[in-house]
Amino acid sequence: MTATSYDFLNDIPLFKDVPQSQMIDVLRMLRPTTFNAGELIFRQGDEGRAAFVIQSGAVEIFLNSTSEAIVLARFQAGELFGELALIDGSPRSAGARAMTRCEILCLEKREFDFLRAQHQPVAFHLLRSFSDELCARIRDTNDQIDQLLVRGKSDQRGGPVVTSARVTQQDVPSSNLFKRWISKLSK
Repeated sequence: MTATSYDFLNDIPLFKDVPQSQMIDVLRMLRPTTFNAGELIFRQGDEGRAAFVIQSGAVEIFLNSTSEAIVLARFQAGELFGELALIDGSPRSAGARAMTRCEILCLEKREFDFLRAQHQPVAFHLLRSFSDELCARIRDTNDQIDQLLVRGKSDQRGGPVVTSARVTQQDVPSSNLFKRWISKLSK
């Protein structure tokens, strides 16, 4: 492991404070890969087999719609996406596409499961970090749903992007928009 690799990963919140001796296990698991601008990384509905750390470039996470893709989030260098795959391996709830040429480190679920089965401390550190990140994303999504459904506002804060809609509280129970959002969130 080079000092540069360790420094890059240690600057990412997921790997922050992982001792260098344990980081060796992480680096052995990571597989570098490249995606060109516009290239799909995974499709909505694909089996969740890996999480990804962006070394360079930008990625968007999107939902397929009958008429257009709905962008949920954008990630850039130093950020992680697709981590639900390491926890449950369920089908992808959204697709991911490279917005620019991307250098990405791929963390396969089978490699991560091996670390967990061996009771390696780094696996438990990563699970805790996943939990923290997922909780923050859920809270942010709840705030956005509140903004969209209750206040009828659109908000873009560098995180997920939500399209605007005017829905009043009395419209919510019967609203097709509401039903579509809830069905997509529950997948």
